[in-house]
Amino acid sequence: MLPIFPAHLLNPDSVTPRLDRRTISGGVALSGDEDVIATDGGGRVVVEYGDMASDDPAMQRLLNQWDGYLAGGAALCLVPIVSFATAPRVWHGNAPRPSFAIAANDPVFPTSVAFQVRTIAAVNVGATALRATTISIRVDAGSPIVGGEWFGTGERVHSIVRVVSRSGSTAVCQIRPPLRAALPDGAPLEFEWPVVKARVTPGASLVPQLAYGMFGDVGAVFREAP
Repeated sequence: MLPIFPAHLLNPDSVTPRLDRRTISGGVALSGDEDVIATDGGGRVVVEYGDMASDDPAMQRLLNQWDGYLAGGAALCLVPIVSFATAPRVWHGNAPRPSFAIAANDPVFPTSVAFQVRTIAAVNVGATALRATTISIRVDAGSPIVGGEWFGTGERVHSIVRVVSRSGSTAVCQIRPPLRAALPDGAPLEFEWPVVKARVTPGASLVPQLAYGMFGDVGAVFREAP
């Protein structure tokens, strides 16, 4: 099982999950209209971490260990997209319920990371085929899907573009990128701590430049891997 990058310990100042899209021009008509054609099969997920602080020896050791493991992009890992803020969280009054502490099964190379108390539970409704761009999601615990949320299916993550229709606690949603694998009816969907299989940008280093040998920040860019 692949280790999960310890974003819960490194606390990056910024986290940007996005889709890296590739398009080409299909030509310009005499009227001036230009066709644009997608050539990327729906895009590839990119997660950018900015300014992970290494202001104490423990964090410096942690980054050194992960730099050695990732080997400049040669090794794979699971990367959290840290999207809990936009997840369908439980609301109390006019504010979402605060999150609980995160627990991991290893202090350096965990293979399981989750909130100690789960507050969101959602499943896939009906069998959904590989490459599907529409999925039915039933939220059993949490708030209704509104669009813009990220969710995980094992080692893959997807973003909800919009809600097409709704019936009770089930929402039919358009998603991107297309499903990387077929989902059976009742398959759990991860909204709290979704992760994606990825590798760091080739040649990248997680070893920070330390000012006065004491403190420094470092960023990293991870790209979804097959």
